[in-house]
Formats: sequence, C-alpha cells, structure tokens
Amino acid sequence: MLAAVAFAQVDRSRLNGQVLDESGASIPGAKVSIVNPETGFSRETETTSDGLFVFPAVPVGTYDVSVTKDGFTPAKATGVVLAVGQQRNLDFRLQVGTVATAVEIQANATPLEQTSADLGSVVGFRQIKDIPINGRNWSFLMALAPGAINTGDGTQNSIRFFGRYRDENYWTFDGVDATGIKDPRQEGGLRLVISLDSISEFKVNSSSYTAETGTSAGAQINLVSRSGTNDFHGGLFWFVRNDRFDARRPFDPSDNPDFRLNQFGGNLGGPIVRDRTFFFVNYEGLQQRLGAAGASRCSRAARGGAGSRWALRSIGGRWTAPSSPSSRRKRGRWTAIWSSTCSRTTARER
Repeated sequence: MLAAVAFAQVDRSRLNGQVLDESGASIPGAKVSIVNPETGFSRETETTSDGLFVFPAVPVGTYDVSVTKDGFTPAKATGVVLAVGQQRNLDFRLQVGTVATAVEIQANATPLEQTSADLGSVVGFRQIKDIPINGRNWSFLMALAPGAINTGDGTQNSIRFFGRYRDENYWTFDGVDATGIKDPRQEGGLRLVISLDSISEFKVNSSSYTAETGTSAGAQINLVSRSGTNDFHGGLFWFVRNDRFDARRPFDPSDNPDFRLNQFGGNLGGPIVRDRTFFFVNYEGLQQRLGAAGASRCSRAARGGAGSRWALRSIGGRWTAPSSPSSRRKRGRWTAIWSSTCSRTTARER
C-alpha cells in the first residue's frame, strides 16, 4: 500500500461536470479539454464510465471548455470563469451528429456555489480596480464579505467575522501562509503590504469552510497575485491630496495645516515565452508631508505675573514670540511652551 500527502491548493479552483447524450445517458470516454486564451494554459482529460470529469487545482482565470466524442457533435463553452477557491460544475449534452457540426455555448456569469457549503465571497479584479479606496489598501474590501464587522479603521487589524476574535483570521498569498504566529493580525498586516494592482482577486470564506482551509476559527482570506499574459498590458496612476483643496476646520488657524500626499506608481505585464512564461512587475510610491494646528491654554493665576513669557516654536523650526502673553488663547502652527511659573502647561495638537 502506498500513501501520499495531498496539499490543498487554496489559491486555485476546481472544475467538474458530466457529459450526457440527448436521452440523459452518460457518455464514457469523451475527451474534455480546457484552455485559457490569455496564457495558453491547457489541460485535457476523459470522462469516466459515468460520464464524469474533473479538473483539480486549476489556476484562476477565464477558460474555453471543449468536449468531443466520435459519433457526436462537438460542444464548446466559452468564457467559463473560475474564481479562487471555487468548485464549479459544468455539464454538457451532446447531440448525435458529425464532426463537421459543432455546438458553441456562451457560459453564464459565475453561478451560485453548488458543491460546497462555504459562506463567503470573491472580490474580483474589476471590483478591486473600480471601487475607490482611501489609501489604496486592499484589506478595506474584506468588509464586502458576509459577516464582516468593522471595529476600527477597516483594515485587517480591525475586521472580524461573525463575532470571532480578530486574531483568529487566517491569510494566504498564492497559497503560502501569510499569517503571523505570535501576533497574527499585526504580522499578517506587515506581510500583506501589497499594491492593489498586484492582486488578481481574493476570496473571503467567512464560515462553514472546508477542512483544506480551516486552519483557524476565523475567516479564511486567500489572495492571488496577478500574472502576465500573451499580450502586453500595463498602467500608470497618480493620486494627490493637498491642503489647498481642503475646507478649513473650525479650530484651524487662518491657513490650513500643511498637507501634501502623492501616491503614484505603475505596472507592466507580458510574455517572455508565449503560452509558457510570463512576467508582471509593479511599483508603488507614497510621499506625504503633514502639518498640525496647535493650541495652548494657561490660566491667568498660573501665568505668574508680568514677568512671565511664552516660547513658541513653529513646526518649520522658526522661533517666534508674541508681544504680550495677555491673550487667553493662542492658535497657530506651533508648539507652545510656558517658560515661567505656570503650575500646569497644556499643549495639544489638532
């Protein structure tokens, strides 16, 4: 007896189905093939005695599925989308006829899950690209999954599912464990600093997941990176925020505090060897300059008389001093230090 260890392919998908004739009888020995037109990836198998076929561990993407059998008209389904972690069922009914005649079927949108009790959702590349996200942090999109509860800033450090603790979530990237051991969510956040443009799609299994993904009691988040294809493709982006575009807040000085944010980058993918080897590169940069508006108070009794004075230091490093400390409240872009006999000094940034 021989035994082998089977490793789960959580970043892949699975396609199965059955080939029948017009009367509903199974067709054994039919040849079934799948092809990804973008990458040239292909696989081929034959149906069993019951007319069943299965393609395990298939990379995510859009496929054309063809079925042929002597004495029957060939059939082909185009645009079959396989998402990460999906188990899709696709059946064929062949008609008696000649090889010269072929039946082509346009696949419908991704159907409801019929072979698994997983409760979750897939966030595809179109959603990742089109949904505006402040800071371009992909983890904000985890909130789209059922059972998501945001307890903070909306990142992987603050989202939990169905009341489970945040440290019980589990992340993988291209099938590789990206979860920390000591501090799971903090270490996972450091390991998953990924540009939006580098993610093809990801799936969040919130509950009732299968044993292959049940590494922890929380949600299972499986990310898949983008890949090059037979065609060159790429893009550039630049996002900017500036205090000149912002409205003044009630407690700010006459001018808004300095705020300059530039987030920029680009990506490029394409073939190295057509239908076999591909490349994809991505760069993203972030530059930010942030000022703050400060305010300080000191009571008249605590100021200690006319001999008291203020020492004010601006954020830019310049020293200024008002002509008189009589004003009860000073506002501006500076840090206030009471340098006399104040029993208490209060300084805060807004």
